[in-house]
Amino acid sequence: MTGPEKLPVQAEPDTLRAAESTPTIPECGITYPNVTDGAALSRDQVFVGDAVVVGTGAGGATAAARLREAGLDVLMLEEGALHRTESFKTDVQTMIRLLYREAGASTILGRPPMAFAEGKCVGGSTVIGGGVCVRGPDRVLEHWERVLGLEGLGPQGMEPYFVEAEHILHVEPNDDDTLGRNSHLFVDGARRLGWSVEPSRRNTD
Repeated sequence: MTGPEKLPVQAEPDTLRAAESTPTIPECGITYPNVTDGAALSRDQVFVGDAVVVGTGAGGATAAARLREAGLDVLMLEEGALHRTESFKTDVQTMIRLLYREAGASTILGRPPMAFAEGKCVGGSTVIGGGVCVRGPDRVLEHWERVLGLEGLGPQGMEPYFVEAEHILHVEPNDDDTLGRNSHLFVDGARRLGWSVEPSRRNTD
């Protein structure tokens, strides 16, 4: 299947002047669901492309989009199945079995071992992560650049990439009207304790 394609960006007349001084960031998307279910094929089938990306989560999708922008035809391979949002159920146990690797019970071996949730479906981490979009903390990016010697990966170097990703994904703060009763109680309790509370930034599409 072909990867993300550029879609035209439309601007109102009064925004054109401002756009002239701002780098144009392309909109990205795919014709959904551009998916072939390998388990449903009755015979061998040949797919032709310039590049193959294994995994359709946040990492794989980003790699595929970059390759597509470079003019390559991209094939993406995913171990899990495609589950449309309209098929989602309110039964948590059922959805965990469908969307998570090892029903969300994967473990990273170490001292101590750590529980690790990993998606196993088309969309991978972008499906199970609730659309939450968080920038890498400055202290981590500074460590990468200064201590590990990864030039260009500090806060300043990463800023334009964060801005581009947030534009493409339409990242916005969570609106209050999307919060449930439990979240409102949590926010109220945190504020009474004097804690700083900020809305999550999410992919709003």
